[in-house]
Formats: sequence, structure tokens, C-alpha cells
Amino acid sequence: MVSPVAGSFSEEFAAVVRRIHAARAGTGFIAHIDMYPIVPVDRFPAGAPAMKACAARLYREWDPRGKVTGVTSTDRADRWRRALIDHVSTNPFDHLSARSCAEAAQLGGVLADLIAAELGDVRSAAIVDYHPSKWYAAKWTDWLLVTAGRATILHLGWDS
Repeated sequence: MVSPVAGSFSEEFAAVVRRIHAARAGTGFIAHIDMYPIVPVDRFPAGAPAMKACAARLYREWDPRGKVTGVTSTDRADRWRRALIDHVSTNPFDHLSARSCAEAAQLGGVLADLIAAELGDVRSAAIVDYHPSKWYAAKWTDWLLVTAGRATILHLGWDS
């Protein structure tokens, strides 16, 4: 569900994600990294109710019956970067070498830079509690990223 905003962005995003998967080969755990479409926002959503409404709007296009049950803002708008890097470099059950973890972390930084270049300066970030209409057992964290005039959801999930 990579954002269709710019074809070259989607291609670059997918290429970096493939490289992350290659660096993580052998873990048995797939680190999903997806972005919802980047949408314009008329007003910067200030406060939890506005952030929740913004997140619900982003999900609605893909899953109209899913529910946003909460939004937890972070104290720093750049926390999503660290979460992305940590997500891709996590070493469950110590199946990865230190070199593979370092490569995945470096690629996570490249991906974060690519997202920031496409989206713009993230002024607000929040973790979204979302319940899709078709529930499944995978574990994930969704981040609402908001700039001046644009927003998206960055999905960081796990599957085996």
C-alpha cells in the first residue's frame, strides 16, 4: 500500500524495503514496512480528537469499516525515525549477525530519509491504535505522520 503520490518514490521505497528483507534473511520474521497514501490536510490537526480524525480519514480509503480507537502523540516528532530503524534491525531469537543488524539499521535510516524527503518535515507523530475490520494475528505499530499540509500512516508490522 505504498503511496501513489510519486512513481519514483514508490519504486525507491520498494527497493529499499527489498534490501531490508534481504539483510534480514534467515530470521523467520518478516518486517513489514508500508505507507498509506499521502493525503492533503486542510488544517494541522492539533490535539487528540483532531489527530484521531486525521488517522481515521487515512484508513477509511483502505478499510472503511476499521476503527481508530486511539492516538498517542509523542513528545518528539522524530520518534517515528527511531521506531523504523529499531523495527528493521530487531534481532528476534538472535538469528541475525551483528553485521546483518547493522546493515538493516543503516537501510532503515535510508528509508526514513526517503520518507522525509517525500513527505516533508514531520511536525507531529503519533502511534495509532487501529482495529481493522478483518482482524488477524500479526503484531504491528502504525504511526501517523503529519507535516504542514500533508499526512500519512507508516505501518511497521511483523509476520512469520
